[in-house]
Order: sequence, then structure tokens, then C-alpha cells
Amino acid sequence: MVLLGGELSDGNYGAGTEVDGALQHVAGRHFVSGDDWWVLVCRDERCMLEPARLDVEESAHHTYDGPDVPGQLLHLQPRRSDSSLPMRAAGPSPGGAHLPPADSGVILAAFKPVRTLAALSFAHGPVTTWWYSRPSRGEAIAGEPFSRQLLPAAERQIRVDGGRILSLRQIANEESLAAELQIEIELDGVRQSLGTHSEHMGDGKHAVELGEVLQWLGDLDGDGRPDLLINHSGYYWDLSLWLSSLAQPGEWVGEAGRFTYSPPDSPGC
Repeated sequence: MVLLGGELSDGNYGAGTEVDGALQHVAGRHFVSGDDWWVLVCRDERCMLEPARLDVEESAHHTYDGPDVPGQLLHLQPRRSDSSLPMRAAGPSPGGAHLPPADSGVILAAFKPVRTLAALSFAHGPVTTWWYSRPSRGEAIAGEPFSRQLLPAAERQIRVDGGRILSLRQIANEESLAAELQIEIELDGVRQSLGTHSEHMGDGKHAVELGEVLQWLGDLDGDGRPDLLINHSGYYWDLSLWLSSLAQPGEWVGEAGRFTYSPPDSPGC
């Protein structure tokens, strides 16, 4: 699966362009225009899966301490007239970031199924959602009714299908000098590690807010089991999509795709 993180233009130092919530600016020449993309977009308490087209425009990207490098503007265009994608230009925030209008949908992720995932049946329409976090000026804010389902920060419990409880834990890595927290989920007594979450300025011993780690929890592939969108970094973009349809024996989910990106004009601090 080819995966793109949502709202990449927000906070990307090299955006340098009046953008909307669907436009992203990345260094490199890796993307090509085409259909067969899907977008997970949420508005208030309703999340949708929508078909989209990716249009690519060449645009140089700034660097922090050197000349510009080749770059691309990635623009997701809806393929349906009744789309919820945020197509209007977003106004700049006080910090200079561009945000979608308050009444528009928020893109959490865009993906293109390839290889074995191309056989999955994704369909336009509402997606069962048990949790999502809407980013706002760099802060992850949990909306109702999801915030009522939380326990203390080190362990969160979220109600999923049939009233079952999925637990998400952040475990300090005592053997690592880095500011890393182990991410673990548990459902029906079965535990599974989903890797780590790194905090750029943290100490790795204090749990971060749920919305900084768990971007979305629902049923994306339509099999009735939980799927997750996980943020692995508190500084740059490191997003992974986990699907229950890819789970191996003894697992709840399997990693479908990962998007890791650090803009070359970031000072790194």
C-alpha cells in the first residue's frame, strides 16, 4: 500500500504556497498522477472513505541550509460530485500553518492499494469509527463521544464492536536512551506490539496524549474488526496503517503501509 499522511502541508516548512487541506508539498520525484486512490476523511463525528485522484505538480522544495531540491505538490482531487474532501483554501493560522475551513472534512490519510491489498473491497461511504483525533494548530483534540471513553494517559480503553474493550498502552522503554514509548494493543486478552512512538523533546518515560499516537480506530476494510492509524513520531511524519485483514496468527492487525517523511527545510530542533 502506498500511504500518505493527512494535512502534510500544515507545519511543513517548505510549503511556501497558499494551500488547502488536500495539498501536500514533499521533496523528491517519487509520486505520479493517477486514480485508484482512497481518502479517509472525517468531519465532526462522521468519517468517510472516498475515492480520489492524485495530481502531481513539479515544485522545488527549500532546504534548511542549502539550495532548493526537486519537489512535488501532491493534490488529491475527489472523483465524486458529493465528496466531503476539503477543497477550499485554508486560512493561515497565527503560526503560519494552513488549516482547512472549520466546516470541512479533515484528511487523516490517503492510500493506494497495491499487490495483495488491491483485492480488498473498499467502498465509498461512511466508515465505522470508534475513535479519531482532529488536529488543530498542532494540537490533537479528541471530540465527543470519543473523549468519554478514556482512562489515564498510560493506558486508554476504547469501546469497539459489541461493547468490547480495546486497550492501547504506552510502555516506557527503560533500556533505550531515546525518548521512545512502546505501543501495545490488547483485545480479548491478546496483546500485540505496534512498534514505538518517539517524542523529539521527551524523556520516553511519560505517556503522551492518546490523540498524538492513535489517529484513528475503526473498520476500514469492512471485515468488522478494528483497524488503526498510528502516529509514531512527535516531531516529523511517521504514520502507519494497520489492517485486521492482514493479521497473522496471534495478531489483531498487520501493517498495510507506512509514510515516513521529514521536510528538508526543518532545522531539526
